[in-house]
Amino acid sequence: MTEATKKLRRRWLYVPYAVAGIIVIAYYFLWQAGASEMKKAIGNWAADQREIGIDVQYDALKSDGFPFFLRVHVENPKIITQGGEISWYTERLSLDALPYDLNKLIFSSRTEQVTFIDGFGEWRTTAEDFRFSIANDKDHGWKFAATINSLRANRPQDNQTVELETLLLGLMPETEGGSTLVLSMKLEELTKLHGQERIDLANMRALIALTQTDLLDDQALWRENGGALVISGLEAQIEQSKLAVAGQITLDENNAPAGQLNTEITAPAAMIKAIEKLDLLSKDDAEQLSASLTLAAIAGGGKISSPIELENGAASIAGTKIADLPRFK
Repeated sequence: MTEATKKLRRRWLYVPYAVAGIIVIAYYFLWQAGASEMKKAIGNWAADQREIGIDVQYDALKSDGFPFFLRVHVENPKIITQGGEISWYTERLSLDALPYDLNKLIFSSRTEQVTFIDGFGEWRTTAEDFRFSIANDKDHGWKFAATINSLRANRPQDNQTVELETLLLGLMPETEGGSTLVLSMKLEELTKLHGQERIDLANMRALIALTQTDLLDDQALWRENGGALVISGLEAQIEQSKLAVAGQITLDENNAPAGQLNTEITAPAAMIKAIEKLDLLSKDDAEQLSASLTLAAIAGGGKISSPIELENGAASIAGTKIADLPRFK
């Protein structure tokens, strides 16, 4: 073998490294382009919100994660609705995506979040895992998902605290381009603390659909075209009570909820006591309702298996009125 042949072979040994270098450089430029697109999209979204009266502010946009993922950090984001009825703030919000596919974005935050809602006050929230995502989907058009673990929210003005172990949410159109939205939810270990009062919601699972969402701006048209909230299944354990509900809710001519929900309740007194603790019922009303539903449960062998009737602006079960219903404007 000649010396020239040896040199040629040695040169070929470097070809794979050169190719790998070219691929890395190309991937780096792809990553940079993806980061630029994400930052541009954030800026455009903020500008769009300002045009409709929602104030969106942030200090800076920073990118990292190369080479395995693309992450953009939004520093000190703050959102305030027109009139200031709702505001939200945190020190850092992160957006994750694959550099070569921006069709799915994952939002997450590990810093304390401060949320103000008019009528509910200011809440300060921390969570070990707080993330949600939005993605394109070939069957449904788009999908939204949220995962929250080990959340604690406190309202400083009266030291009310809410703790949540797990919340999983999914939202998507039933079909691509369709007007029915489907919501799935799984909740575990929700606790509300206020002084010596403690309320435990051990778990909840639900599958709910809202039809004719493209007509929601016109309630009469929505109702006339079969608009409805369809509860395929809702199960919950509140204190010692167990609740299962399925049915359909629409609006009557006065824009009050109307319909019938097949319902099964075990140990209703504990659930009514929890509702009272939430200040949704007065003590006297809670005692009267608890007594009535307990008698109905005894008559039913320990549980109530009777539909909740929504009509004429009121909700009732087993012949007992349980709530006045709002009218939507």
